[in-house]
Amino acid sequence: MKKLSARLAESGKKAYVIPRGGSNSVAAWSYIAAWEEMMNQPLFAEITDIVVVSGSGGTGVDLALAN
Repeated sequence: MKKLSARLAESGKKAYVIPRGGSNSVAAWSYIAAWEEMMNQPLFAEITDIVVVSGSGGTGVDLALAN
């Protein structure tokens, strides 16, 4: 991915390399924003569980952090 990003940069393009699982500060802040959006939903107080898929664990960690 780094090599492809470098080749694109040579041609004047900018690529954003997403790390495995999206586990980075961009993902963490995105889940925090998503959590805030969910909190503003009318039925949020009635939610008892949130189910997500997991590969690297980043989604679960980010949602726990957001909570």
